[in-house]
Amino acid sequence: MALGYMVVKKAKRHINGFVNHLFEMYRVPRIPVKVMYGYDKIATPSGIGFGVYSENPDGSDARIYVGYGRMGKAVTMVCIAHEFVHYLQSLHGRATCDNIELEEDAEYWAQALYNQYRINKKCSNLRVDGVAEVWRRRK
Repeated sequence: MALGYMVVKKAKRHINGFVNHLFEMYRVPRIPVKVMYGYDKIATPSGIGFGVYSENPDGSDARIYVGYGRMGKAVTMVCIAHEFVHYLQSLHGRATCDNIELEEDAEYWAQALYNQYRINKKCSNLRVDGVAEVWRRRK
């Protein structure tokens, strides 16, 4: 087996673990999360990006797509967390239009969710517990 194949296989396992962690932690209905391996960027309704959360106008058929290319596993996991925050924002009634405030909140909370996961996975003497209300507006 090629080294690149083994690296992607391990990354897939870690990414799947992270996705499972997010849905288990927030106890929300599971939606498809599709990682596009081999693609650095993907098409979104507003152009090209690293990921997208999309749903029908009535809120049905929610799904997340993210690219996984040269940026690597950590960036992909942060992108998944970012789109997951948009999903939570939608579930809690925050508008999903292209709003700078929604994007800033999603970016902030994506880093927090990823960091919490990494700390809890890597540190034996430190644990970050609790579920933040990431769908609310930051003050």
